[in-house]
Amino acid sequence: MSSAPYFPFYPSDYLADTGHLSTEQHGAYLLLLFASWPRGGRLPNDPKKLARIARISPRRWHLIAPDVLDFFVEDGDEIVSERLAKESQKADSKRQLRISCGRLGGKRKALKSGETALAKAKQKPSKSPSIFQNQNQKEEKASPKKTILPDGFPDAKARKMAADYWKSRNREYLSDRMQTNIDKFRAHHSTKATQALSWSGQWTTWYTNAVAFEEQAGIPETRQIGSAKPEPRPYDHIQNFYSPLQRDDTRADVQRGLIDQWQKTGKWGSDRFTPPDDPKTRLRPDVLAEFGIGQAKLKIGDG
Repeated sequence: MSSAPYFPFYPSDYLADTGHLSTEQHGAYLLLLFASWPRGGRLPNDPKKLARIARISPRRWHLIAPDVLDFFVEDGDEIVSERLAKESQKADSKRQLRISCGRLGGKRKALKSGETALAKAKQKPSKSPSIFQNQNQKEEKASPKKTILPDGFPDAKARKMAADYWKSRNREYLSDRMQTNIDKFRAHHSTKATQALSWSGQWTTWYTNAVAFEEQAGIPETRQIGSAKPEPRPYDHIQNFYSPLQRDDTRADVQRGLIDQWQKTGKWGSDRFTPPDDPKTRLRPDVLAEFGIGQAKLKIGDG
C-alpha cells in the first residue's frame, strides 16, 4: 500500500499502450488506476465493484471491460496493475530511506553537539558552569537590546563631540546653546519614550541637524575659528526658526518683535533686516505704520 498522494505518470508511454481504447474506456481505465494507487496497484476482482469505481453501470462495464482488464493481471480475488505496483514499491522504498537517513542524521547531530558542549565544559568548568548558560550568553551577545534614554546623557564626552563638530563647521556659537539643545533632546525622546540601540548615534544626529537647520535658514557663519564669540541677539531664535517658512504673516510678527525691542532698548537684534532708521530698510510699510514711524523714510526705503 502506497502512502504517497501522487504517482508518476508518463503520457507518452500511456498513449502508446492505450491507442486502441475508446474515450469511455480511457476514462474507466484511469479511474481504476486512481483507485488502485493507494492499495499498491490492486483492486477487487468483482465486476460490480469495478463498475462502481469506473462510474458506469454493470451492463456497460460488461461491454468495455475486456479491453480495460488487459492492463491488469488476476491474483486470486484481486486484479493487479503490475506497472503501478512497481511504482508503489519504489515510492515506499524512497520514503523509508528518507526516514532512516533523517533519524541517523538527527542522532549524529545530537551526539556531536553533546560531545562539543561536554568538551568545553571540561576545559573551562569555572567559566562555563552549564551548557544552557553558555547558549543564553551567546544569544544575548548576538542580539543587543534597545534601551530608553539613560540619566545624565548627553555626558561630558557627548557634549565635547557636539562642541568640536560645531567648531569645525564655523558654528561655535551653538556651544552657547548647549544646555538648551540638551534639554530639547531629552524632552523630545522622553516624551516619545524612544528606545535606541545607540544613544550616541541619536545625539550625533541631533547636533548635526542643528547645523543643517542653521544653513537652511540662511544664517551666515558669524565668525572664523578662533575669533571672538558674537554677541547674542534677542530675536535670533525667532528669525532662525521661522525664516525657512517664508510666510508673510510670520515675517510680520518677527519684524514687530524686532521693532518693539529696538524702541525699548535702542538695540537692533537682527542681521537679516536693517533697522527702521536705515534709509534702505526692507521692513514692511504696514508694520512700520503700526509703530508710528514716519512715511518719509518709507518712501526713501521703497525707492
